[in-house]
Amino acid sequence: MNGWHVATLGCDMQAEQMNAGPLTPPADALTPELARQVIEALHTPVLVLGPAAAAERPLCWNPAFLRLTGFDAEAFTAAPQAWLSRPEALFAALRATDATEGQALVVDGQDALGQPVRWRLRVTPLVGEGGEAPSGWLLECARAEGVAARQRGLLRDDAVSGMLDRGWFVEFCRHQVSGARRHDRQLALMVFEVEAFDVYVETYGRNAANNCLRLVAHGIASCLRRTTDLVARVGDSTFAALAEDMTAEAVAAHLARIEAAVAALGIHNPRAPGARHVQVTGGARAGVPAAGEDIEDWLAAARQAAAAGDQRVVAAPDVGRSTG
Repeated sequence: MNGWHVATLGCDMQAEQMNAGPLTPPADALTPELARQVIEALHTPVLVLGPAAAAERPLCWNPAFLRLTGFDAEAFTAAPQAWLSRPEALFAALRATDATEGQALVVDGQDALGQPVRWRLRVTPLVGEGGEAPSGWLLECARAEGVAARQRGLLRDDAVSGMLDRGWFVEFCRHQVSGARRHDRQLALMVFEVEAFDVYVETYGRNAANNCLRLVAHGIASCLRRTTDLVARVGDSTFAALAEDMTAEAVAAHLARIEAAVAALGIHNPRAPGARHVQVTGGARAGVPAAGEDIEDWLAAARQAAAAGDQRVVAAPDVGRSTG
């Protein structure tokens, strides 16, 4: 990022978006190194390309971008264009943009599993020395979730809940487990069972039960910390969520928040034993994946924790155990 006026990097980086608290220096005091730290702290997936003569090589990216695409840092460094189907089309479009902030592009690409994706990019040009034409670009990245993408099956959604389906989720988690083990990074796999769901089906029928599952799924998703955290339906009435960088204690608190959020939906289940509304019970496996562990092992451990109730989080050896 040497040779850039980096004040433009502060445009969307409000304090509430950062892990590390507010950015106190004025914009004109934002050094290249501090700009990198700001980008890495953002929850929004961000990639910086440029200068224009070398746009093919990203200058920096943040962990949220890697989570979004599924790549680990080593793989992305080795193949920085692997997330794009036609890199040259993106570079040509960027060079054709003016210096207006906030332009949007949609490009075809793929994630780390090779699954086709349409990426939606919000472009912020970076001003070169002397204020000439853009010498680089900051890209805020997201998956394009339009109707056309859904019709082509690009989002791998579960037809009932609208969340990810089990097969795609498991394969993605395997990739994340491998990267977490290699880089000593903590993962948390949370599982939620809908209580007395068979009673709900008997009372209201399958169509109403599917609507119930959709509401529960979105209740769970609404509690996740980052847009890159994933939720999937992994059984008839079972949901799973994958998150990063959470201690066992934080996971236990998160389970309780999600259970409370689903209960607060107030979905009536009058014949259920105990509470007369739909509830979920959560359990989790948290920590750095051990050698030889597969995501199916983590799913089984989390489901057992949810069923047992007395130990809410099954922790890896390097993470302190926690109970709910």
